[in-house]
Amino acid sequence: MTLTLPVIFTFSYPRAVSIFILFYTVLWLLRSIGFAFFLSTGYLKTKRYMTVEWYRYLSIFHHTDFSSILKRALPDTQNVLEELHRKYQKMPLDKRKTIDDIYHIVMVPTYKEEVEILRHSFQAIADAHYDKSRIFVVLATEERDRERAMKNAEMLQNEYNGKFGALFVIEHPANLPGEVPGKGGNISFAGIEVTKKIIEQGIDPSNVIVTTIDADNIIHPDYLACLALHYIANPHRKNRSFQSLPLFFNNIWNVPIFSRLVALGSSFWHIIQSGRKDRLRNFAAHSQPLDALIEMDYWSRTSIVEDGHQFWRAYFHFKGDHRVIPLFMPIYQDAVQLDTYWDTLKGQYLQLRRWAWGSTDIAFVAVNFWRMRHEIPIWRTLRRFWILFEGHYMWATAPLIITMATPIPRMLNEAFEQSVSGYNFGMLLGSFFRISLISMVVSVLVSMLMLPKNPKGWKGRLSAMLMWVLLPITTIIFGAIPAIDAQTRLMLNKRLDFNVTKKVRKAVP
Repeated sequence: MTLTLPVIFTFSYPRAVSIFILFYTVLWLLRSIGFAFFLSTGYLKTKRYMTVEWYRYLSIFHHTDFSSILKRALPDTQNVLEELHRKYQKMPLDKRKTIDDIYHIVMVPTYKEEVEILRHSFQAIADAHYDKSRIFVVLATEERDRERAMKNAEMLQNEYNGKFGALFVIEHPANLPGEVPGKGGNISFAGIEVTKKIIEQGIDPSNVIVTTIDADNIIHPDYLACLALHYIANPHRKNRSFQSLPLFFNNIWNVPIFSRLVALGSSFWHIIQSGRKDRLRNFAAHSQPLDALIEMDYWSRTSIVEDGHQFWRAYFHFKGDHRVIPLFMPIYQDAVQLDTYWDTLKGQYLQLRRWAWGSTDIAFVAVNFWRMRHEIPIWRTLRRFWILFEGHYMWATAPLIITMATPIPRMLNEAFEQSVSGYNFGMLLGSFFRISLISMVVSVLVSMLMLPKNPKGWKGRLSAMLMWVLLPITTIIFGAIPAIDAQTRLMLNKRLDFNVTKKVRKAVP
């Protein structure tokens, strides 16, 4: 309706259409200005977090003289850690934990990935600045890909034997009842099996933090230490999940320019969301306490977007007392890259369409809100619901409405174009678009500061700046259209299956 009614009504009600477009454009403009602000502050906070040598402070964090020790640290380090320590000091003694209590499970689900991809992820875990004896790594394989998975598992076990507290290989059986083939069922099955092993060792599940990563993910060396400190400093830790900063930088200079823009846009979106705690939800690599996962029956086995859906499962399970804590510590991921240029673009589209299938959460939240309306905070839930709805609505409509804002009423209705209202309409839209360039300028500057060094030198840096000219085309082809595709399929009850994005790392000519 949003996309078609303005065209239909332009012939009879051009002023009404113009008012709608102006209102929509103002909303989009305010969002753009907000994005520029939160991208800038998010970048600065990420830079600050990455200057902290988190592991150095783990063993002394719980000491009462921690603040005096921090006085010898850099100012940025002091600011970040003092805030956590204040929360810890206010915590009742019976809720306090020390770093000696904490264990990590890193879950690595795999399906059709080659060992070269997995090896990078395992090496990053092995290089983590943390006590490796307290890290349990789980390679969660699929029976549907048994031959390849077993070969990979054997090689990884030979290479990383003794480098972690344990390395478990758990195979997810195919065609389990009540499951949709996908990541959620895989990691849930692996979670159940590894929980048995944890309990057999006498480890309290409340002392275990589970982090799920994809096969191509490379964790920052300080991620687990940063996560551990945030976990022990939070008195409501069971009701919290912890979100890494997904940066699609692993192969950013080797992918087609459209995929590079999508990867940058996705990375920037998550930086922005991390600065807005009220909007943050789980995405890709995230962490949650094992005791909470046991209570919630792990992850969804029926959703193909189990990461974002996990937030809502936790939100309703804990009756509204659930939040996602941003860590501002990166876990680096691959931009979509397949064997050929066109395969890469197709794979990029399919990945974004799968992400857009998260619009299924709208119905899930609406039904559960009504069912639990007497048990959950009403206004907070309604606000969260609006953010969810508005996000998917703007995702599907904004690029097309903004692109066609000027042509629709002025080109389809000649009389309106020549009127005073038509002239003023064009002037206002032009002003709005010029103001919105602030967001693009900020994006270009942050990309220059954050991106890995370009192997092509100054020519590569110049192309990285010029690629932003393609942003309007990219947001339509790889933004609005996949979202419309997913939402239309949902409307017609044409369910999407889990489409695994193939992972290939090679240079594109």
